[in-house]
Amino acid sequence: MRKFLAAVISTAICLSAVTAVPVGAVRTELTGSVISEQKVTESGKCGPNAQWTLEGGKLTVSGSGATVSWLSSSKVPWNAYRSQITSVVVENGITTIGAYAFMGCGNLTSVSISDSVTDIQMNAFALCTSLGSIVIPAGVKTFGRDALLKCSSLNSVTFMNPKCSIVGGTTTICNSSENSIGSYSGTIVGASGSTAKTYASKFGYNFRLLDDAPISTTTTSTTTTTTTTTTTTTSTTTKKPTTSTSTSTTTTTSTTTKKPTTSTSTSTTTTTSTTTKKPTTSTTTLVTTTTLIPTTTVSGRFFASIFIDAPTKTEYKTGEKVDYTGAKFHYYAEYEQGQLNARGGNFRNFEDINFKNGVYTEEYVLTPTIDASETFVITVDRSKVDTSKAGTYPVTAKVTNEDGSKLYGSTHFDIIVKAAAAPKYALGDVNNDGMVDSVDASKVLEEYARVSSNQNSKFDSDQFTAGDVNVDGKVDSSDASFILSYYAYVLSGEGEKKSLSDFIAKK
Repeated sequence: MRKFLAAVISTAICLSAVTAVPVGAVRTELTGSVISEQKVTESGKCGPNAQWTLEGGKLTVSGSGATVSWLSSSKVPWNAYRSQITSVVVENGITTIGAYAFMGCGNLTSVSISDSVTDIQMNAFALCTSLGSIVIPAGVKTFGRDALLKCSSLNSVTFMNPKCSIVGGTTTICNSSENSIGSYSGTIVGASGSTAKTYASKFGYNFRLLDDAPISTTTTSTTTTTTTTTTTTTSTTTKKPTTSTSTSTTTTTSTTTKKPTTSTSTSTTTTTSTTTKKPTTSTTTLVTTTTLIPTTTVSGRFFASIFIDAPTKTEYKTGEKVDYTGAKFHYYAEYEQGQLNARGGNFRNFEDINFKNGVYTEEYVLTPTIDASETFVITVDRSKVDTSKAGTYPVTAKVTNEDGSKLYGSTHFDIIVKAAAAPKYALGDVNNDGMVDSVDASKVLEEYARVSSNQNSKFDSDQFTAGDVNVDGKVDSSDASFILSYYAYVLSGEGEKKSLSDFIAKK
């Protein structure tokens, strides 16, 4: 027996020495690539489940969910085509129009937004200098800071949602701005008592009700009124003579400033009358004082969103290792305290972050003022993915407040694991004769020699799978060595017989 084993191993070593060539000469490694930005074309992807197309000047955003929250206008996939865009249609199913989406589309004249949109982020339509009017549908809950910054032709902005949160100050809606102070000569249209009316009141913009009531200009939001009235009347009556004299003097003084506003009005009327029956002297003095006292309310407002890009490959067979190349998440946040604000955002590639037990967390702090700040927490969880059995496994991303009690946004993609088909060839048995022996090792070495010398492979997919016993994606001398070692182990009859995969795992 010992002589036989020695002969087997000697034969294998000779074959390896004769046929093997340097591995580095021909080995081809398949490597993934990180998708950092979408390639700009006339159609493409603009969110995890959102697409865009540009045809004849009309840009259509379709699909579902949020678009990307871009970090600048140059990152938007249609950036190279901005000058060609004359109309924008955001179809039903889209929930978020990302930051900087249509900024600088100078020829854009028409915008149609579906009711499914709930969030229009910062600078979304900034510098759209040809846009005359826009309707913000009832579904929109948040209208981002500077969303309509420096839209010089803009004359009408209609808010259909009376509770839509309008972020920022005068530059959020303006025709022009200087020193961060916006100027707008158009009209804001909304419901009575709406946030749109409050915004117009706060910054002195023209406002019109949705029912086409006349335009009114409002200048303040809080009024305290004090009124003082004094009236004095004196009457004298005689029978004769008959004389009638009437004197009337009215004096009015009015002083007005914006904050605070004080208006004082004094009216004095004197009438003297003498008749044959009732000569009468009557004096009336009326003094009214109204003081408008503005109330300053400092309140914080925080907004955050997150979305995730799926990896290049999302479907696997049982036992395969998941490759997260291409997966990344993006986040964006705004925090407003009075007239001050802070905003920020970033993205992370999965391969650049450290998952602990399948979970990654990150804290981000926004501080608009020294005494005001807000912390939000990003959590990405891939711990539920299990490729040992078939199923659909979500990889989730969410953004919450610091203690996790408030959810600002969440999203996910799925990893799909399908049951692998039973192999036609047993592992190591490349000639499919029911045995794993020196013949299989020899055939593996022959295949390795062919491929290494740039000849065509003779192994089909089943043989390749059977020959790649160490599951490293290659059929080479290492696999042949494992097959021979296993063959010798089986022939020795020592201990309980193991499978080839278990034998290799112990090596």
